[in-house]
Amino acid sequence: MKILHLDTVGPLPPTLQKRIRQKADYVAHMEANLTEQKAVQLVKNFDVLILAPSAIKPITSTFINQLQNTKHIALVTTGYDWIDIEACKKKGISVSRPVGANSEAVAEHIFGLFIDLAKRITEFDRDVRSKEAYDFRKYTGTELYSKTLGIIGFGNVGHKVYRISKGFEMKVLAFDRSEKTTEGYEIVGLKKLLQNSDFIAICVPLTNETEGLIGKTEIGLMKDGVIIVNTAREEIVNKKAILNAIRSGKVKGYGIETAIMTKVSFDDEYLQYPNVIINPHNAFNTLETAQRVNEMVVDNIISFIEGRPQSLI
Repeated sequence: MKILHLDTVGPLPPTLQKRIRQKADYVAHMEANLTEQKAVQLVKNFDVLILAPSAIKPITSTFINQLQNTKHIALVTTGYDWIDIEACKKKGISVSRPVGANSEAVAEHIFGLFIDLAKRITEFDRDVRSKEAYDFRKYTGTELYSKTLGIIGFGNVGHKVYRISKGFEMKVLAFDRSEKTTEGYEIVGLKKLLQNSDFIAICVPLTNETEGLIGKTEIGLMKDGVIIVNTAREEIVNKKAILNAIRSGKVKGYGIETAIMTKVSFDDEYLQYPNVIINPHNAFNTLETAQRVNEMVVDNIISFIEGRPQSLI
């Protein structure tokens, strides 16, 4: 069996390469933004693919239908909106992902953005550098302590956000179809969450159901001065609606992760507002996450080779 790894970060570490090579041949190709045509040529003789969105995105049905030998695809991301899963199913190709590998990093990042936006840390720092700002009276912040936190999507990341929130003695409202209220947090409908939260963390994956989940109507339900962090996918929040809310002061701060490995234009409207912090998809990006992802990718592939596939989408 032959494995091809398409990525930009680097090949698997030597110890994991040694482990996987006991089961199959392993080849790595590190190149960003491959064209579909080039990618098809690279993968045509391989049984298993390890894929990263920084190497090729999206993975379309056209690409999938040209795969001649591929039996399994191991994603390096927990999100899978960038690959056509239905096309994989029709082609008989199973797809696995490193479930939960980045959840600790993302949860910490969410709280980093909450604290930064609430205390206006980056905003003041920018003005110190560009305007010689010094007057603290213009940068009054707000505290997280004892506030209400709304978590939209209570999966791996959402649960870790909840755990961190306990250090701030926050009241937690969570929106999730598969969870039930228990001690420490309350599972509520989306409307109640939006109406009662001082801080909102968006932790749902991007799907047909969640695209545009937060728009003008939903923002209108929110408290004045709410702080929102969206490290999931940009498309979950309607951009026009959130910009209008930032402009009007309805939203006090917004932390947003845009598309991975994609430049943010200097004329992007996000950049007009000092209370917006923007990162091109980076919340997952820690040394510890990289290690966990690599280990789980190898586990997923070996499980597939041994006939007991795991972590399948």
